[in-house]
Amino acid sequence: MSNIVRSDALAKQALRYVRLCRRSVGRGDPQHRGVIKLGETKALATTSLRCAERQVGDRSGEAATLNNMAWVLFHQGDLERALDMFAEVGRTLHEIGAVAEEAALLFNLAFVLGQYLGRQGEAIEHLTRSVEILHRYHLPQDAAGQTLAQHEAFLAQLLAAQELSEDEDE
Repeated sequence: MSNIVRSDALAKQALRYVRLCRRSVGRGDPQHRGVIKLGETKALATTSLRCAERQVGDRSGEAATLNNMAWVLFHQGDLERALDMFAEVGRTLHEIGAVAEEAALLFNLAFVLGQYLGRQGEAIEHLTRSVEILHRYHLPQDAAGQTLAQHEAFLAQLLAAQELSEDEDE
């Protein structure tokens, strides 16, 4: 019981850091610029929150927190670290059997890899896996609302681009 109480307190503290960070960084007020460093504060808060969630066994919450952290890194332009974090999210989702969420993550990974990093082969692998998951579990869409048809259309687009690229290389 004491772990849950400590985890709850830690989670509340982490959320306070995130809220403070959002309020302060959102202002154009120069006095707040040196006080709060967005990356450091969010990293501390989200790490604390992940620890709290792991202590109480909330693997889904842990994956959601990691996913949010990865998107922050993505929007800050740190794509490689974001991809590493997305991969960790994928492993967690797979372990807990969150198949719709895993399919959504794979779709997003394919988008980042294909559209931003030009890593078409990896993007195709991830998207192929997402389509397989949706078919295997008879899901009409992933957890983010992307339909099976959208997954298949994006996969077809990536495959066509890869084929075109291979033709140009010859």
